[in-house]
Amino acid sequence: MLVSFIIPAHNAAATIQKTLASFMKEDLEDVEVILVDDFSEDNTPALAAQILCKINGRMIQTDEHSGAGIARNRGAEAAQGEVIVFIDADCLIKPGLIDSIKKEAEAIRPGTILGGTYTPLSSDGSFFSDFQSVFINYSETKHPESPDYIPTHLMIIRRDDFFSAGGFREDFLPILEDVEFSHRAREQGLHLRMIPSLQVGHIFNYTLLKSLKNAFRKSFYWTIYSLSRRDMLQDSGTASRELKVNVLSWLLTLLLIAFTLLSGSLTPLLFSIPVNILNIVLNKGLLTAFFRSGRPGFGLSAAMFYLCIYPFPVLAGGVLGGMVAPFFRKRVEG
Repeated sequence: MLVSFIIPAHNAAATIQKTLASFMKEDLEDVEVILVDDFSEDNTPALAAQILCKINGRMIQTDEHSGAGIARNRGAEAAQGEVIVFIDADCLIKPGLIDSIKKEAEAIRPGTILGGTYTPLSSDGSFFSDFQSVFINYSETKHPESPDYIPTHLMIIRRDDFFSAGGFREDFLPILEDVEFSHRAREQGLHLRMIPSLQVGHIFNYTLLKSLKNAFRKSFYWTIYSLSRRDMLQDSGTASRELKVNVLSWLLTLLLIAFTLLSGSLTPLLFSIPVNILNIVLNKGLLTAFFRSGRPGFGLSAAMFYLCIYPFPVLAGGVLGGMVAPFFRKRVEG
């Protein structure tokens, strides 16, 4: 059975050769690799061409910058495989992953979408990248038999099922097209299943600022999407109930500190103790994942970042997203 890997890329010169080179040590029999260059303005096509010829790969190019969803659709249209696999242009194939995917592809039933996730630690090794990788790995794999969505950093689906479900929306938000596709596919009767052992490395290259900007952007668009679906309380991967509790706990703690300073009484501050204890208990799964990462000192630092700093951009993005959501309603609902 031929398996088609589809990789959308836009201005991905910093990572595309690493991504494609990660295929080179794998068994690529019955595998094709399709890079969809989404009108890059850098030298992504030239860099990619140097390796594509070595991995049974080919490149197609869009006539204008259209977004990852459209690029993936064009790749799926060009694919010759019975099963297609979506990954990103900053993901690395880990040793043995291709063989594992081919086995899953051979056994995949019609009407099923399989997913994988990131390795627990990132492929670039910075603190903020590792924080994000642990956070995503934990959030996407905690309900493997009933995930809310399948991410496009590793999505496996029969080509017929992909087109029967309508492919990715081409008039949607700049991100979350995999979430919208997963929800729509499930409503049509497709079954979603995560396989935690299927993992790609991810090159985040995150600094503090990039981490905070990512949290703000994701929260902004996720709030717009969730309000249109009226499912703000849904436990949805990285938009987890634990994260929402963490943000509310952080906000309530700030308010109690403010009341303490204004009143001159310690009573409001004392109420923050059970609030934060409850928050830690409800987030114990993720906090434990930070400490299990194996990097000395990482667990405590990641936990403090998650509890004390990360809620701010998430809350800010959510508030702004809620304010502008009515203007996006028609676009989200299609």
